[in-house]
Amino acid sequence: MRFTFTPFLAAWLITAAGVTHAGLSSIATIPKAGGKVIFEIYDDPASLPECTGRNDMGAIARMETGGKVTPYGTGCWSAGGDGYITLKIKSLDDGMVRTSRVHNSEFKAATGASAGGKANSASGFTPWEFSKGATSRGTPVCALTAADNMKSGARNISIKALGNREQLNITLYDSRWGYKANSKHMATLDFDDQKPLQLDSYGDGQVLDSDLPVAATAIFLSLLREKKMLRISPPGGEVVSVGLTGISEPLRNFVECARGLKKR
Repeated sequence: MRFTFTPFLAAWLITAAGVTHAGLSSIATIPKAGGKVIFEIYDDPASLPECTGRNDMGAIARMETGGKVTPYGTGCWSAGGDGYITLKIKSLDDGMVRTSRVHNSEFKAATGASAGGKANSASGFTPWEFSKGATSRGTPVCALTAADNMKSGARNISIKALGNREQLNITLYDSRWGYKANSKHMATLDFDDQKPLQLDSYGDGQVLDSDLPVAATAIFLSLLREKKMLRISPPGGEVVSVGLTGISEPLRNFVECARGLKKR
């Protein structure tokens, strides 16, 4: 995700230009001291300046330690004639570009599974719906919601704009979770665009709440409209993958509702 430093919702008035959906191709999980490194490779051209090869394609690396998956960095990959794939990954921590070579036999085709755990079938979620109402304290709320048709338990996602806050709120609910009350975590959000965004999140029982940075609001709304998939990686849990087909009309209503909140 690229940040755009504009006021809340203002850039929604600008038409987003040609955002391409990046297709996740293959995944490799490589043992590393103290954990694992997970490489995702994409059938989409790389944008990292250090990736200058004519055939360089996009890549993401994640680290798994103690069952917790966190972003490491983004970069590119290229295949060699010796059966090895060369990956150049720029660290999110220190900005260094590091090169790894992994044999292509380590990579498995992406068939709905995602780094860090099993991904739900995007089609398993009900269509996105728009609603508006108020909290128990009377604060007006605009919301986009989708629920997962799980055979055991329940899971849903909601994106909310509240009348007393500049930030959008993203809430995940999963009946299988058991977070400590008011526990602080880090979640990861991405649209398969090789630009993961880390979110400060708070757990409480079966709920995980994340606040989207104000600076990222406009591009987030544009990507909801343009992309095919939204993915959120909760700490230590399964990656939640939600399809975005059919979100256009509910999203339009959501934006209009949110604009109305800012005029109050």
